[in-house]
Amino acid sequence: MRKAGDGPESKLVDLFISNFDKKNENSHRDYAIFCEPLLPTGFPDIVIAEYKKHSYDQWKEFRGHLEVIDFKLLHHLYCVRGANSELIAKQLGFSKGEILSSIERLIDANLVDRRCKKWVPIPLSKAYGITSLQAIEAKVDKWNSVLNQAFINKWFASESYVLLPVIKPSKRNQDRASQQGIGIYTLADNRTKIKRFLNATKGNLPTSYMSWVFNEWIGRKILSM
Repeated sequence: MRKAGDGPESKLVDLFISNFDKKNENSHRDYAIFCEPLLPTGFPDIVIAEYKKHSYDQWKEFRGHLEVIDFKLLHHLYCVRGANSELIAKQLGFSKGEILSSIERLIDANLVDRRCKKWVPIPLSKAYGITSLQAIEAKVDKWNSVLNQAFINKWFASESYVLLPVIKPSKRNQDRASQQGIGIYTLADNRTKIKRFLNATKGNLPTSYMSWVFNEWIGRKILSM
């Protein structure tokens, strides 16, 4: 995680999180909040992952040894519904040694099986515990740039939002966000309540290998408790 600053966006982020926690303190939802996690595409301001805690009950210790390449390979296997090593090498450009090492780790973690001469992932319901992965970008001005970043966040998130310190966004920003499937949260000057002004288009999970990384961060935290 990147250390948060003291600028207006950071204050807006802090207010959103405190309001969000207060709103959900008596709920039975399991969720994790990530502040500026380091991703290949930058540092999204907030990522909220809602998950089913029981999905992590059967995790093996070996999952703690998985690497980024393993998540890339695993996500690919789900997308193509299984593949042999030769096809993986052709499609992903991994070397034979990289593939064999990665497959070994995934087998140790009980995430892939060998069937019909192909590497096949276990059912997603047994491997992935996150039900919602919401990315939120806060901005007090330059809203064009925040909408661009929010669109990029759809790469890993099931829902992508912008957070604006206004009562009502402009019609132009509403239209542009809607066209891109981006939602809008507002936290106006009184700062007493978060308003979901526009719902984001919700996609399926996992959307990329980075969706898996968030899943693993949660699972490792639970296992360490």
